[in-house]
Amino acid sequence: MGKKLLIILVPLLVILTACNNSSQVDLTPVPEVAELLVVETEEETEMEIEAETNYGSESVVVDDFSDDIFSFMFSLNGVVYTLPFPVSELVADGWEGRWHSLEEETLESNRFTARTELSNSGMNMLVRLVNNAEDTIPLNESIVGFINHSRLTLDSGTQVIFPGNITIGSSLDDVIAAHGEPTRISEVGEIKTLTYRLNMNAQVDISINLETGLVTNLSMENFGS
Repeated sequence: MGKKLLIILVPLLVILTACNNSSQVDLTPVPEVAELLVVETEEETEMEIEAETNYGSESVVVDDFSDDIFSFMFSLNGVVYTLPFPVSELVADGWEGRWHSLEEETLESNRFTARTELSNSGMNMLVRLVNNAEDTIPLNESIVGFINHSRLTLDSGTQVIFPGNITIGSSLDDVIAAHGEPTRISEVGEIKTLTYRLNMNAQVDISINLETGLVTNLSMENFGS
């Protein structure tokens, strides 16, 4: 799908994240694309949801960007993408596999990567790639169906904005004002997660630190029908 360049006013402190010793792509078989499941594997990455408390909202200005959370649009460092989309669009914008080559690794039909880290000039992001084709394909021909943004990716210099101008550091009130009441609310420890679900393959999760009332983690998933 198309991409749009945005002007974003954000003073960011770029902090390089620590290197991860993982070097493999986690492949999780699924019987049908319509029933894609998230499966954790032994090769977990460093990019877990964290309950960080000492940071505030980023100052952002986004134009020509949908406020509809179910548009599945997001801004990544000033470029707007819409899930699902070919990973080749990210590659064209300078992103590559952080621990493996997207050209050399392959993905079998109706499978997706559990966690794939991408990097771009020291910035990091986490995605899941899916193969909806009938044949095995290299990862650079796969589809991005999921993205995650946390304090760790933010500290690497990556900036992600969701519809309604929601990003790391936005408040719970900001989220409700932009998108209304969620489909589901869950709490684990000090983290409350608001889930906005369109269908079994498409949803947005926004995690809030209960102590600060601020967004700590953003996930968007749309594997298509």
